[in-house]
Amino acid sequence: MFPLLTAALGTCIVYRWLGISTYRGSKGGAAQMNYYDRSNLKKIPDLIRLAPEAAQSYFTFEHQVYEELKTIPLRTKELIALAVAHITGCPYCIDTHVKKVSVPWRNT
Repeated sequence: MFPLLTAALGTCIVYRWLGISTYRGSKGGAAQMNYYDRSNLKKIPDLIRLAPEAAQSYFTFEHQVYEELKTIPLRTKELIALAVAHITGCPYCIDTHVKKVSVPWRNT
């Protein structure tokens, strides 16, 4: 289970990098911080291009966790990843894993 948690945390770090904070003024004049903008996900190819070895290493690791290791069912892995995403507070991870958990599942 440790590799799965590591993969989830690694993804959260990447998405935090993608979600560069923006500041928007509120009616009261105080700035609000907003990390989440779905369009930031389009920056993933740039991240891969800037760090190809790290990206390949991560994708290999993610493939091993989600595709090769069959000890834990895939749906359980996604639920764990979703829980970790809530703990770390990463809206990109939450969005991604909610979509994966919401699809109809076979007995995997």
